[in-house]
Amino acid sequence: MFSIETYDFMADEKFQEFLKKKIGDEFIPKDKFLRKLNAIKKEWIKILNSPILRHAYKVDFDVE
Repeated sequence: MFSIETYDFMADEKFQEFLKKKIGDEFIPKDKFLRKLNAIKKEWIKILNSPILRHAYKVDFDVE
């Protein structure tokens, strides 16, 4: 099981791409960005922990 507390988001290139797609090119104030970042991290962990969502988002880490 992946956990938001222990997952290395900075080293995960697929997460970085996911984050860029979710945020886009708009400027976001720091407080709003942090809230949005935390929500995106939670969504990413949910995807990683679900084989169905990993398949739907085409995220394959060869981890079951």
